[in-house]
Amino acid sequence: MRRVSIALLCALFATYGTTALAVDFSNGLYWGVNAGVAEEEDSCNKLPVAQGFTEQAGCDNTDFSWQLYLGYQINKWISLEGGFIDLGGSEFRVFQTSLTTSSRGWTLGGAITLPLLERAGIYAIGGAYFWDREGISDVVGNEPVKTSDRGTDYYWGGALRYPFSEKVGISLEYKSFVDVGNTKIGTTDYAVYSAGLNFRF
Repeated sequence: MRRVSIALLCALFATYGTTALAVDFSNGLYWGVNAGVAEEEDSCNKLPVAQGFTEQAGCDNTDFSWQLYLGYQINKWISLEGGFIDLGGSEFRVFQTSLTTSSRGWTLGGAITLPLLERAGIYAIGGAYFWDREGISDVVGNEPVKTSDRGTDYYWGGALRYPFSEKVGISLEYKSFVDVGNTKIGTTDYAVYSAGLNFRF
């Protein structure tokens, strides 16, 4: 997944060097929609390995992720953003026990434009993540137990946004959501790789 993200970034840089159609986005309101993959980092490595095996076989820690956001470009360098992101779910199986988790929530933060390209925008992004996390534990022979909770943690990341016109552009993003959860529901980090479109009003 990291190789795919790097390849897409390189492709956009190549396009930047050969086209004269792109223009700078103007200040004001914008919105966008992204889709990609969310991964619970290191979750599989934290699970015990069954006796006689060398690795954890029952672990699926990646899922489809999507996000919708609304922002306001204050000036060339600073913008404010808020939105909703679904981080998908994961499933872990240890012996006769399975644990299914899912996380989603609202984001509120900002983006700082890095002055590296003339037309395309490279952004450092970050802010607060207001999460809603659920977990279902299922032990063979027992009724499933559902646990859920809400809280606030933070995210950071980066984005490359390339305008095709004054109204429409493409976006490639990486976001890291740190310590999502608590002692009641369990904590984890998420890495999200996504691509999508953004629009200006």
